[in-house]
Amino acid sequence: MDIQGDNESQNEDMEIRMRERQGYITVIVPVYNVEKYLDRCMESILAQTYTKLEIILVDDGAADSSGAICDSYAQKDERVQVIHKENGGLSSARNAALDIAQGEYIGFVDSDDYISVDMFEKLYQACVQYESEIAICCHYTERGDRLLIEEPIVDESIQYTGVEALELLIRDQGIRNYAWDKLYKASLFQSIRYPDGRNYEDIATTYLLFYRAKRICSIPRYLYYYQIREGSISSHVEDTKWLDNCYQIIVSQTERYHFMKEHKEERLADLCLAQLVPYLYEYIRLGLRLHTSLHRTEVLTLLNKEWENIQNNSFLSAKDRRLYKIYTAAPIVVQSYQRTKEAVKKVQDCRYKLKNALGEAGILSVDRFDFQLAKGKERRIIFFELPCFDNLGDHAIAYAQKKYMEALTAQRPEYQLYTIDGWDTVEAVIQLTKEIGKKDVIVCQGGGNMGSLYEFAEAFRQKLLKAFVDNRIIIFPQTIYFSQDEQGERTKRKMVKVYNKCKRLTICARDAVSAQTMQSMFTADIESVNDIVAYLSGRIPVQTQRKGIVLCLRSDLESALTTVEKKALRQACTEKASDVRITDTCLGRDIDRQDREAMLMKKWSVFAGAQLVVTDRLHGMIFSLIMGTPCIVLGNNHHKVKATYATFKDCKYLQYAENVREAVQMIAAWKPDEIPVTPYNTEEYYKKLEQLVIMQ
Repeated sequence: MDIQGDNESQNEDMEIRMRERQGYITVIVPVYNVEKYLDRCMESILAQTYTKLEIILVDDGAADSSGAICDSYAQKDERVQVIHKENGGLSSARNAALDIAQGEYIGFVDSDDYISVDMFEKLYQACVQYESEIAICCHYTERGDRLLIEEPIVDESIQYTGVEALELLIRDQGIRNYAWDKLYKASLFQSIRYPDGRNYEDIATTYLLFYRAKRICSIPRYLYYYQIREGSISSHVEDTKWLDNCYQIIVSQTERYHFMKEHKEERLADLCLAQLVPYLYEYIRLGLRLHTSLHRTEVLTLLNKEWENIQNNSFLSAKDRRLYKIYTAAPIVVQSYQRTKEAVKKVQDCRYKLKNALGEAGILSVDRFDFQLAKGKERRIIFFELPCFDNLGDHAIAYAQKKYMEALTAQRPEYQLYTIDGWDTVEAVIQLTKEIGKKDVIVCQGGGNMGSLYEFAEAFRQKLLKAFVDNRIIIFPQTIYFSQDEQGERTKRKMVKVYNKCKRLTICARDAVSAQTMQSMFTADIESVNDIVAYLSGRIPVQTQRKGIVLCLRSDLESALTTVEKKALRQACTEKASDVRITDTCLGRDIDRQDREAMLMKKWSVFAGAQLVVTDRLHGMIFSLIMGTPCIVLGNNHHKVKATYATFKDCKYLQYAENVREAVQMIAAWKPDEIPVTPYNTEEYYKKLEQLVIMQ
C-alpha cells in the first residue's frame, strides 16, 4: 500500500477544497414560523453586492408555510440550500447548518430580520483589510414603524486583539454577544456549537469564538436591521418568564466564568464573576417575590462556593460585595432588605427636599465654592450650566457659551467669570445667595429645553430664577415648546408664576416662534439671538479632505420620521454617494464634563469630513454650519428645527426640506463639488448678546 501517495492525494484534495472555499461566506438563516417576514429577509440576502455566498436555510419544524417558502428560494437561486428538521430551537438550527457549512467565513441572519445590501461586502472587506478573524458592524432596531439606534453611536473603525475585544464583550459595553452582527472565520467554529434548548445562547458561545480569535475589528456601518416583534424571544417578558431567562443567563455566564478559570485567565475570570453576581442576586430576589424555590439551592451553592472570590473581586462594587451576606441569608432577611431599600429611598427623597428647603431659607451652610472677587474685579458673572448627558448638542451649547463668556470677560477686566457644573447647581445656589452682590449677573445655559418637553432642565432653571429674583439674569438662546395637553398647560402656568417674579430677567429666543410665545407669556425682556453654537463658526479647525454623505437622524421623542422614511433617505444617499456614514449627535452613553471638548472635536471631524450632511437634528444642522459642510435639514415633530433654520436662511449651504420626498429630490440634485471655501460668518449675530450681558 502506498501510504505516502494516499496522504499526498488527500492533501491535494484538501488544498483544492480550501481554494474553492476561499472568499466564500456561508450565510445561516434559522427559520421558524416567520412566513410574514421571510421574503423580506431572503430578498435582502440575495441582493447582496458580495455574491460569493452559500445560503443555508434551516426549516426548524415550522408549522406555517415557512418551509415551502424556503424551498421556493432554493429553486430560484442555486446558492440556496434548505435543511428541513424537527423543531429543536435556534441553537439546534444554527448547529445543523454549521455542520455542513462550506464557506471560509460564517454569517448569521435571523429570519425575521433583514440586512443592508452591502453588509457582507463591508464585513468581508474589513476582515481582509484589518487581517481579522471576526468583523462586527452596527445595527438598527426596528420597533413598529420606528427605526432606532439603541446602542452607543460608533463613528470610527476599531481594531482589537482577541483579549481586548473579549473584555468589552464580557462587560457588554460596545460589543454585544449577538451572533448576527458579525462575520466569523469558519475555522473558529471547529468543535464549537451553540447550546441546544437555551435562550440567550449567544452568551454561551460568542466568548469562545472571541477567545480563539487573534484579531477582531468593528466598523461604523449600520448594516443589520433587527426587528423587535410580539412573540419573539427578545420581546418584553413578564416576571415569571424573566425568572427562567435569568436562570439561563446564569448558566451561560457560569460556564464562561469557569472557562476563564480553567484557562488561567484570572483577570477575565474576575470580570466574568462581576457580571454574574448581579444576576444571582436578581434570581434570588425575584424567586422570593414570585414564591418559587426553583433553582434557588443551586444559585445559593454557587454564591457560597465563590464567597472568597466575590469578596476579593476588584470589578465588583463594595456594595455588591456586602450584599453577598444578605442574599445568602434566610429569605426573610432578603425580603426585609427589599422593604428597607424602598423605605430608605423615600427618606433620601425627603432629605433632598429638606436640604433644598433649608438652603433656600439660609439655614444650611455649604461653602464649597470660591466666589471671592479677585483684586481689581468689580462684579461677577456666574454661568450656570445645565446637566448634560449623552446629547452632544447640549454639550456643544455649554462649550460654546463658556468660550463666548471667556472671550467677553477677557475684554472686560472688571468682570470675573465663574462656571458652575449643572450637577452642582443646588449647593452653588445655597452658597451664592449669601455672597451675591447687586451688580452680579446670573447667566443660564441656552438650548431647546424650555417648556414641558424637558421638565428636568426646567426645574434646574427655575431654581435659579427663584433664588436670584433681584439680580440681572440672562437666559441664553432658547427654544420654548409646550405639549398640547394638561401637562403642557400646567407647566405653562407654573413658568409664568416663577419667571414673572424676576425683576431684571432677559430671555433670548433662538427662533421667531419661541420669541412670540415668550412675549405672550412673560414680562421679561425678550431678545432674538441665534443658537450660541453658531458662535464657533470659523473658530474650529476644519479639515479639507471630504468624502461621501453623513446621515444624522434622531431616534428619540422628537423624531418625526418613520422606518420607511428613514430608509428612503438612506437609499437616496446610497444612490448618490458610494460612502454613506450613519451617525447621531446623541451618542447613547453619558459624556463626562472633562471629556466634553475631545468628544465634540471627534464628532465635528465627522461633519467636517463629509461632502454633504442630511439630518433632522437641529445641532446636526449647526454642526454642519460651523464646519462649512453643505446640509439638507428636515424638521422634527414641532417647530424647533424649522424655526431655527430660518435664523440662518441666508447661509447658502444650508437647505430646508419640508418633507422626505423633497429631501430625496434635494439629495438627487446635490453636486459633490459644491463645497464652501470658508464656514459661514456669524460674527454679527452675537454683538447684541454682548450688550445684554454687560448692560448695567
